[in-house]
Amino acid sequence: MYALAAAQDVNERSRILAAMPECTSTMTTFSAAATPSIPERAELRDRARFTLTTGPLMPVAGLIVGGVALDVRFETLIQPHVSIAVTGEGIYAHALLTDDVYVTALLGIADVRLYTERFSGGYVGAGPAYIYVSNTGGTGFLGGKVEADEGSAVGGTAFLGWKWVRASGFTQSLQLGIVGAHGIDGTKVAPNLSWHIGGTFGG
Repeated sequence: MYALAAAQDVNERSRILAAMPECTSTMTTFSAAATPSIPERAELRDRARFTLTTGPLMPVAGLIVGGVALDVRFETLIQPHVSIAVTGEGIYAHALLTDDVYVTALLGIADVRLYTERFSGGYVGAGPAYIYVSNTGGTGFLGGKVEADEGSAVGGTAFLGWKWVRASGFTQSLQLGIVGAHGIDGTKVAPNLSWHIGGTFGG
């Protein structure tokens, strides 16, 4: 092999290789694995029927307040411009201005979405929502006593947004809406802004 490396003339290299048939059989040229072209990936995206995304800002918010938080959404296409989605948001964190009180908050939403394009582009939607909130007992602001409490409410949400789906399937969505719920304390309405990233898949 040293002679092969040192040989500068093409004919000389060919002569050396011809003298080593047991080695030349293993010198196979390997080609890179074929990867889908952009049009092929776009075709796969256009056949996709599922989207799974998460809100990346929720875990950050949970860490900032000394707890954990998660925001996950699963969506499936049922017609070319119609989908249904289920969203779950939750946070468990230390209550602000307290010594040892912890708060749990959960939001569950099931909705129907109408798209301007097939499973992407602008959309509007609405659906029912469920809210649960509880807190542990402990010492509150300025040493006051906080009693353990919990409550839940059923309501609904309405929103509009935009969903971007790249040829690779990478997905982003930006959504603005309102969530209203009726509970023991009456009816309350709050804005709801979310940014999700994830993937669209499944032909």
